[in-house]
Amino acid sequence: MLRLRSISSQKRVEGTTRGLFPAESSEKSSFLLSFSAGCPEMKNARRLRILCADNNAVVSKELGNALSETGCRVVCASNGGVALRKLTSPSANFDLLITEFELPQLTGLELVREVRARRFAGHIIVLSHSLPREVAAAFRALRVDCLARKPITPDNLVRLVSSVWIG
Repeated sequence: MLRLRSISSQKRVEGTTRGLFPAESSEKSSFLLSFSAGCPEMKNARRLRILCADNNAVVSKELGNALSETGCRVVCASNGGVALRKLTSPSANFDLLITEFELPQLTGLELVREVRARRFAGHIIVLSHSLPREVAAAFRALRVDCLARKPITPDNLVRLVSSVWIG
């Protein structure tokens, strides 16, 4: 099993998967502060639409609340099948998928494979307590933006999302 980095890690992961908190420039820092205050820079733009897939109702609620407080529009799914239906519905327009690896119906890996096969161009964050090395490699091959370790605090989740969103 590959232990994922602690959320306090400052190092970058090589390849297509980012570390948890890339070094922040002053521009990124100011964006982060305003992001957690409701994304005023995005005032005239469409708000970030996020789908959170986690089978634990408490975790889903916490993720959703933390991100909704920043002005993001958050939809939750309790399993991989529901998440896939929501992501691929004709009216879906999600910017970001946050998924747990261990989901019923479709695992997080199966979900990511499906949405990438259907040309989901949004960002993807995978949250998990730990991942087998081959699963982490498969996520990287699917251009997942970040693999992050659970548990994650609401503040660190907001930092992570803003880091992925602004690149």
